Amino acid sequence: MHTPLRRVRHSIDILQKNFYEYHHGSGHSLSNKNIQSSQRCQKFIQLIEESCMIIQALFVRFIFIFSTVIAVWRLVEETNQTHYWYLLLLLIFLLIETYATVYTRKGYEYKWFCPSALAYLCAIVPCIWLLELNQSYDSLLITNQTMISLPIPEQRVSTNLPDELQHLRRRKRLLSTMLTTTKKPDLSIDDVLKTTQDILIKLNKHLTIREWHMIIEQMTLLVLILSRWLLPKGEMTREELSQLLLVYIGIAADIIEFFEVFREKEVRTNIKLSVLVLLLWTFSLLQFCLAFTISRGRKSRLVIKEEPERRFFCSPSDFWGMLMSLFLQDIPFFCFRAVLIFHYHILSYSTVFFTSKNGLIIILQWYRITVILATTISQGRRDQGGLIEVIQMNTNDKRSGTNESNRLSVEI
Repeated sequence: MHTPLRRVRHSIDILQKNFYEYHHGSGHSLSNKNIQSSQRCQKFIQLIEESCMIIQALFVRFIFIFSTVIAVWRLVEETNQTHYWYLLLLLIFLLIETYATVYTRKGYEYKWFCPSALAYLCAIVPCIWLLELNQSYDSLLITNQTMISLPIPEQRVSTNLPDELQHLRRRKRLLSTMLTTTKKPDLSIDDVLKTTQDILIKLNKHLTIREWHMIIEQMTLLVLILSRWLLPKGEMTREELSQLLLVYIGIAADIIEFFEVFREKEVRTNIKLSVLVLLLWTFSLLQFCLAFTISRGRKSRLVIKEEPERRFFCSPSDFWGMLMSLFLQDIPFFCFRAVLIFHYHILSYSTVFFTSKNGLIIILQWYRITVILATTISQGRRDQGGLIEVIQMNTNDKRSGTNESNRLSVEI
């Protein structure tokens, strides 16, 4: 009688054990499934973020290419020389940089350097040089022909007007034939062609050469600022990016003011001065490739342990940013405007005002740099003096302790 009861109990125990193992194993399988699903979600989210960053980076590079094409197109339009289209080959540096950034860094930019901006400048700066020098040569030809007794009107100045008129007539004929031959039921194509034709005709009628140059130069600065805003931040925080963009806007305003010297007739008709203006302008644009002007972000207000005082009363990035703005922008601009005033006797209101402004900025920046260095040196000396006092106190305490121990040993 006892043996069947034991068998029944044994079978019940086995069933309970199997039931427990079944539930325990199913829990593990469910947890593993949850982990796998969460990992898949994380990978999917990471893939979406990386794809968005890559699209962002490619969109900014497309803006670079589009603005460069506009500059080259304008150069070909003014000079009527089609071989300037070969300047688009300079975009190969931008394409190489795009491949390297997208393939190696997934579209993320460096914190202290922007190689895409440098590649963009390598492509568009030669176009602006040729545009400005072409206008300077035209102005010089007019002065040599003694045709500037009256003020020059704000019109398109060109030495080969018949060729230019023929070129415009050909283009109008081409656009008219395109509009007449593409009459199809699809009206959107006709509308696009009509709008492009109207825009081209209006721009050629209402904009002068100088206005075109101003648009291209200011477009270059605007593209540099917007590109830094749209590019993936990488290691840079949002606060640092906002500070950098504000600094870039100030730099762009100073550069636009510097190009106002081309309004002076003595500068425009002097090829050496024109080349010097373009050279200083090119050096000042290098500030958009570097990001030394950003400062460190704010630290957390929750302090667990008291930290020692900072030895440098300004972040190193701010310090190098001040030096960079001085040697790439303020000092060269001041020296050039001073040469215009004292050597060429150009005493216009804008030249005198901006020269005094650059001089005041240089004085204030040097004063700030000297104050930072002086406070840093004095703080370092104080720290050294405090260390010496602490060492002396420790040595005195050790000596007093040894003397007391010697006295106690003698008394004993």
